[in-house]
Amino acid sequence: MTLSRRKLIVAVVLGALVAAARAPAQPSAADDDGRHAVSTLEQGLWCEIVASALPNAVEESYDAWFVSTERLLVRRVERVRHYLTLYPGGAHRDEAIRLELEALFGIATLRCEDPTELRRRCRELLRQPSSEAVAAEAAYWSLVCSRFECPDSADESLPAPGGLVDSEADYLRRYPRSRFVPRLAVRLYEQSEQRDDVATMSELAQLMRDNFPTHSATKYLEARQRLHDALGKPWQTTFPLVTGGTINTADLTGHPLAIVVWAGHDKPAVACVRAIEQARVQHPTLQVVGVSLADRRTTTQAAAAQLGVSWPQSNDERGWGGRFVRMWGIRQIPHLIVLDRAGKLLGHAGPADWPELLERAVNAAGEL
Repeated sequence: MTLSRRKLIVAVVLGALVAAARAPAQPSAADDDGRHAVSTLEQGLWCEIVASALPNAVEESYDAWFVSTERLLVRRVERVRHYLTLYPGGAHRDEAIRLELEALFGIATLRCEDPTELRRRCRELLRQPSSEAVAAEAAYWSLVCSRFECPDSADESLPAPGGLVDSEADYLRRYPRSRFVPRLAVRLYEQSEQRDDVATMSELAQLMRDNFPTHSATKYLEARQRLHDALGKPWQTTFPLVTGGTINTADLTGHPLAIVVWAGHDKPAVACVRAIEQARVQHPTLQVVGVSLADRRTTTQAAAAQLGVSWPQSNDERGWGGRFVRMWGIRQIPHLIVLDRAGKLLGHAGPADWPELLERAVNAAGEL
């Protein structure tokens, strides 16, 4: 197994462990002494399960960590199933099932094998889900399992349940309140944006507004939709400059304008800045403004000086929490936004597509 592969596995499993560690331990109500005794025993077992979900400090070799982590996950599955056997209608039933499915995925990931047991358990749960939350959880992990190609692993003794989903879009339609919806909606929105599928983009943004009105993913989709809707229209904003004062894009009308969101510590962003500076030198009519996500204005000034760029730089010292990146849904750098000489939004592009957009900006500058 390569080191990069192992790092990926560690990231996935640790993500599941940390999420599991956040499981709330809610007390159960007791109507009489007998019920109170049972509730106390149930709560004690549940607290033990939650405690076992906490990741241990890494003070061992890398290979030993894999072994101990797998052992922890296997033990967690055993404890959760013990809980579900003793308290099938317990106060923490849904949360216990969530922990079980996450642990089964972690075990399969650590072993680099097909998640046969996870797939079997999901199908079992979807045949007769104990709640809507359990159905949503099982359907999600079943969808994850479907990405693994292993046709011989299906359990033919279990009929395909009606809760199975065949795509992320299908999952969103069936379980719009699931905790997995925000991350799936963001991924599908970004894919739809690449295809310029405006109808799907609008549908996903509305789904998030209806079901997760205050979620950060909803704000992000609204910002991305705002930027997409602005294409081909007059686009104006004001930047606070690191040297003091402000600059408004309206002041630069008459020339193509490239706005690059970057940071001096990010190598791809620095490469983008160098390419834009080279284009500006070759086409002096091309105007450029930098929006830096560095933690200090002085850091931005030093990075710009080192790169030999003299165009205006903006930095509100809020990084990814800054007004500009939140307003327009920018989550990766470098990010390039280009206005034509009439001040209309010509296009925007992230790390993978900015070279093509820069070429369009250069061509627009060459027309002046």
